[in-house]
Amino acid sequence: ENRTARYIINDMLNTFVNYNLLVDQFDYDTNGAIQAVWIESGVGNNPTTDSATPYEEDHWGSFASSASGTATWTATVTTQDVNEFTGVISGTPTEGVLGFWIKHTDYTKITNYTIRTGSDSSNYIEITKTPAQLSIASNNPIYIEISLIGFSVTGTPNWSAMDYSLIQFVCTASTTVEFAGMRFLQNKHFKHYPYVKDGLTFNAFRINYLKPMSIIQ
Repeated sequence: ENRTARYIINDMLNTFVNYNLLVDQFDYDTNGAIQAVWIESGVGNNPTTDSATPYEEDHWGSFASSASGTATWTATVTTQDVNEFTGVISGTPTEGVLGFWIKHTDYTKITNYTIRTGSDSSNYIEITKTPAQLSIASNNPIYIEISLIGFSVTGTPNWSAMDYSLIQFVCTASTTVEFAGMRFLQNKHFKHYPYVKDGLTFNAFRINYLKPMSIIQ
């Protein structure tokens, strides 16, 4: 109810076709709710929630630095069994993708980002990327997809009990980075972005007797 066509179609695909599991959707109703999960350190401020132009659900998770330096946030998220995506029950992933929406107030102030996920702060996978390596060249929202095979491994993460995450960025000045829809995806999945773009508006779209998958294709 009260959702756009894009939201309804994406929700149907994610639930029934494009099988995935959320790390965190960042759809927190209040600042207090996100601050209870994501704990800041370094030059990171308390995270906040942003309802402006959401791409999933109703909010972005907003992560701001107070100055130049390293801003870090760690979270104990809802425990998930993700071994279907990682290809292994524990240890080094043999398959899978980590995806998330990201947008910036000024991406040129970011030196690099680090993402961790695992079963605790001693057992996780980690990757560090620059904006250029993630093909970020504007402040517009973009969907990032990173193969789990490219992550380094610390300890022996238990993928049947994934509940630990870290977001970190190094910046040259105070700035804000927002996230939404961080999830594990299968190697072969429907691409979120930029493969579907806004374009012509159809006043009518006749789909007599076609199966939903045929329509989407």
